[in-house]
Amino acid sequence: MNCGEFNRLIASVLNGQIDEEQIAPMEEHRVHCAACREELHRQAEVWSLLKSVSEVQPSPGFHEGFFAMLEQKMTERGYVIPDSEKAAYQKLRSGTRTEGG
Repeated sequence: MNCGEFNRLIASVLNGQIDEEQIAPMEEHRVHCAACREELHRQAEVWSLLKSVSEVQPSPGFHEGFFAMLEQKMTERGYVIPDSEKAAYQKLRSGTRTEGG
């Protein structure tokens, strides 16, 4: 494993989504590479801080105001939502959460 591969996998390590077969090569690289060891440490500190931040809820009316502004801008620019995306947009517009969102 090289430094680029290691750095691309740091987020997966920190959120517990790394593939089992990648753990040993990462650990081997970490043991021998001071720069990657330090980068892992720095990013782990950031993740720790992010986990301590409480979720912020938008103010009342934010959702409606945002979509009103978005639709005005779309109209001004002549953008039309493709038919294939209309159902997803309506779910977003109504506040229904979609998978991953």
